[in-house]
Amino acid sequence: MFKSPWSRRGGLAVAVVGSCAIAFRLGLPADTGQGMVEANGLAVPASSLDFGTVWETSAFHWYLPIQNRTRSDIHINEFEVSCNCIKVEPKQLLLQPGEKADVALTLDLTPRHYDEIGVAERPLRVQIRPHRLGDRFGSAWTLQGNVKSRLVLDTRALEFGEAPYDGGPPAWREVMATSFVPVRTLQVKAEPALALVEVAPVAPPAKRPVPAEGRALAKPSARRFPI
Repeated sequence: MFKSPWSRRGGLAVAVVGSCAIAFRLGLPADTGQGMVEANGLAVPASSLDFGTVWETSAFHWYLPIQNRTRSDIHINEFEVSCNCIKVEPKQLLLQPGEKADVALTLDLTPRHYDEIGVAERPLRVQIRPHRLGDRFGSAWTLQGNVKSRLVLDTRALEFGEAPYDGGPPAWREVMATSFVPVRTLQVKAEPALALVEVAPVAPPAKRPVPAEGRALAKPSARRFPI
């Protein structure tokens, strides 16, 4: 339940949002035809660019085994990524001809686009470009997979219209949350903290294996905010 200590007359909506910022658009890497995908003289196995289907988490770990396919040293000055949801370690790397090294990726799989709210499974594609020292151009690898949601909501926004006004009774709205994994409690918060939230569990029907559910009842605030 969202509860605001005050409200003003006028239209009101509560938005449920998530985001993953796209930073750049790059050229395509080359497929060597040997199960390797090359970018700027560096190659990774094609299988390492698909992490399959996984549950969403704020810290998903993956590795890229990178190999120098040239006859000279390659100094990777940095790894540029297309999404602020991914971190790369190490940030710099020196590879001799034929040398291999594992690059560790940590992905936050919890952000989602507005149109992905309420979707049980969604695709994810991120680009990783190795910057060679002295070279700011070139292609990038595309890491992809599918992310399964642990929790989905049945609406993208709560509309209160003209219902809330100073001194008037609270206006209530419901959001149905469905969990696809076992949960003991469901915690919800409003940012900024202009409302209070209460969660009321909903028991599933007897003898039917359905996901656990919870109802979130909302009282309005005076502005749009994510939950």
